[in-house]
Amino acid sequence: MSVYLIFLFFAMSLCGFRIKHYATNSYFHPFELLGWVTIICFSGFRYGIGTDYYSYESIFYSIERGGAYNESLELGFKLLGALFPNSQDGFFCFLFVLSLITNIVFLIALYRENKKLSENIKLLGLLLFFLSSTYFWPFNGVRQGIACAFVAYSLKYIYARSFIKFAICILIASLFHKSALLVVVIYFLYPIRIPHLFYLFAVLTSIIIHQVGVVSFIGEILLPYLGDKYARYIYNPLDFGGSGLGVYVYVLIFLVLWSARGILSKNLHKHYDILRRIDFYLLLYTIGIILRIFALDNLIFVRFAYYFTIFDMFFIPYLISQFKRPSNRIVLSIFFLFVYFILFLNSIMNSNDLLPYESILLR
Repeated sequence: MSVYLIFLFFAMSLCGFRIKHYATNSYFHPFELLGWVTIICFSGFRYGIGTDYYSYESIFYSIERGGAYNESLELGFKLLGALFPNSQDGFFCFLFVLSLITNIVFLIALYRENKKLSENIKLLGLLLFFLSSTYFWPFNGVRQGIACAFVAYSLKYIYARSFIKFAICILIASLFHKSALLVVVIYFLYPIRIPHLFYLFAVLTSIIIHQVGVVSFIGEILLPYLGDKYARYIYNPLDFGGSGLGVYVYVLIFLVLWSARGILSKNLHKHYDILRRIDFYLLLYTIGIILRIFALDNLIFVRFAYYFTIFDMFFIPYLISQFKRPSNRIVLSIFFLFVYFILFLNSIMNSNDLLPYESILLR
């Protein structure tokens, strides 16, 4: 566990250290590139880390040999894997390149989205990249990790209303995980205005649906039609973030975000663009929460929930930055950092076989 905390401290220190240029009133980050290298290497040089690590090693070897599983494997993953020798060293290089792509795309999306925020708020966004496990869960879900990175990158084109460029991002994502194609719907959600109370109603309704067993009942009906590959999701309810209680911690986070948006609406009623972006983030977060709740009954919802968990690191810093009083920004920052840090510790210790950390460099 200490390895992860040391890495987190080291990466944040390198990326967060800054020198102010008073002539231009801007900041220079002399060690930021080294911080990015650290982030990529910690992921790319891991060994045996993640529940599906050895499954992906077997899949990599099957790319050259072919097989039933290989036939359904996404084209992008196969083509990229075919570039490397069919050996253990080849797999290590392949895994490093996958980590390189995933983290660079994520970091570019994060830095671009938060570039107009203050330095401290930008640092909060980077910290949430780690604490929300957006960085760590691709250790297990390698293919979907890349897909989610390109979904995060596509956000720019949603704001710009450039469907072609957005669709290209989603298409690239689908070359690594086909489920990304379903995310194309988020492009059409941005212009929609939804009453503030609807978000709360939707989350509370999803909790009721879960409690009365509707999701499990529907899953049992669909079970005969899913086949063996997807039936296992129905048989295995989710232990998301370490325990079912963890999902309700995310519900608590949602309630704070929903309340904060309500408070801001009084001061930002004339700032339509800001409110629209906040509402879009809130809608995506709400969908993610609902899918997390449904995943307590059927694991299959996890595949779709992942695409909405990546927006925490965008939404929270942007929302906090809209509060004018420093005291409000500080209180909200402390709250989110505390809660996400607890979730982070729980995730590292209880899920995805992340402990103990091992590296190919130390074997």
